[in-house]
Amino acid sequence: MATATTNTTALDRETSGIWDAIARAFTNYARARSRTDRIEALQKLSDAQLAKLGITRDEIPVYVFRDHFYI
Repeated sequence: MATATTNTTALDRETSGIWDAIARAFTNYARARSRTDRIEALQKLSDAQLAKLGITRDEIPVYVFRDHFYI
């Protein structure tokens, strides 16, 4: 019969917290980067193409981040 013992020490909790923070930072960076890519792609469109989307050039950031802000 095999047994396993798990002892969580303060160091283990600190290390876990550090890795959790790194994972959250990476996730936040990836989300921000994808939105930046979307802004850059929309800025490359012509004014006529933007009008078809129902936005103007100065509304691009608001359009991309519309799910995060209430304006």
